[in-house]
Amino acid sequence: MRNAIRQWFRVLIGVAALASALPAAAEDARQLVTMPAAAREIMRQAMIENLGTLNGVLGLLAEDRLKEAGELAESGFGMSSMGRHMGMNGMDVGMRGMGPGRYMPEGMHNLAMAMHSTGSDFARAAASGDRAAAMKALQAVTANCFACHSSYRTR
Repeated sequence: MRNAIRQWFRVLIGVAALASALPAAAEDARQLVTMPAAAREIMRQAMIENLGTLNGVLGLLAEDRLKEAGELAESGFGMSSMGRHMGMNGMDVGMRGMGPGRYMPEGMHNLAMAMHSTGSDFARAAASGDRAAAMKALQAVTANCFACHSSYRTR
């Protein structure tokens, strides 16, 4: 019994030594963007939908269905997808500019607009049937996603 206690004590000391040797968790350096809960929820839902669209696009590309991938991207996160969340949480369909975008700092807003724009660029490249151009255009979409998510946070 004493040996077992000593062994556990040694393990605990080892774990404590390891924990003290690990670097402390870095503080989240992303810019905090505050917005009302309803706007934040609309934006969160849009991000989930964008990720779902991206997943669908990748699946279609894997099946070599470029045209359909482009159509999905355009409707899911291209320029034509903008404003689709109007009417959620009491937001009037006719109230342009009243969604989460009005709470975004300029840099975040620019990245969001670039994501929509590059989504449409991908759709056009995919519609042309040029797989290499489509893949390059899709990387531009995800580069905007990465830049925004690594620079900004809402919580």
